[in-house]
Amino acid sequence: MASSSNSEPTEEVSFSTMDEKDPTLIGVHCQYEYCNQLDFLPFRCESCRGTFCLDHRTETGHQCSRPGEWAARRRLANQSKHSLGEGKMIAEVEKPCASPACARAGRFSEQQTNAKLALGKLKAWGAAQKAKVASTRVLPAPKPSSAAARLVAVNQLKKTAKGDVKLPPEKRVYINVDAEAATTTSKYPTGAFFYSKDWVMGRVLDAAAKALQVENVNNQGMDEKSKLRIFHVEAGRLLEFNEKVGDALVSGNRIVLLRGVGPSVPDLIEA
Repeated sequence: MASSSNSEPTEEVSFSTMDEKDPTLIGVHCQYEYCNQLDFLPFRCESCRGTFCLDHRTETGHQCSRPGEWAARRRLANQSKHSLGEGKMIAEVEKPCASPACARAGRFSEQQTNAKLALGKLKAWGAAQKAKVASTRVLPAPKPSSAAARLVAVNQLKKTAKGDVKLPPEKRVYINVDAEAATTTSKYPTGAFFYSKDWVMGRVLDAAAKALQVENVNNQGMDEKSKLRIFHVEAGRLLEFNEKVGDALVSGNRIVLLRGVGPSVPDLIEA
């Protein structure tokens, strides 16, 4: 199990969020026996020290085996502090608001915090995935050039690119496509094509694999080791199947068909 923060919860709750800086905490299963859900932002019970999802983070939510233990530790700590400061003026501590409005505001604040933590972990995962692809694959590097040079390259690409001739010119995006030799076997290792800016990347992958004659088993429910993915050279990232061509690519870009590199984003539902 992933390591957790050693600090006690600062608020009057029996749970604390796990250390977001721990790189091993990208998905932890809830330890409640009737749940076992994979949670992206797990919580630690400060009584039984178990790890639980958002729905089962409280002692009552997961039927804690040591209910109230965190509260007992807090009382002992407070008594120790009071004995050290006996005879001194103690500032009055404002009691937490118990109204429904305050509770709703607290939940909203917690949701915002969790969303920020999730975004941070997603960014960390994306950086790790990009580094993994870069370290295990030999990919073409984007060619730095001036605007004039890029225009010349796109005009040359338009002369050789293949695609649906019925597609209006204003909807065409001209792309260089490569099939990575290390993980794919293709009759044609590279090609120039144009696709509709309204297509999603999943459709582009199917068309490119067919044109280069690369085996494509993505629609057969195979595991990730057998699936093809699209790597965008200029952006340095894997593209999601539902991204639109017009949003992700511009004419002159290069994409590479890779196999077995995993999903473009982590699956937070399946174990």
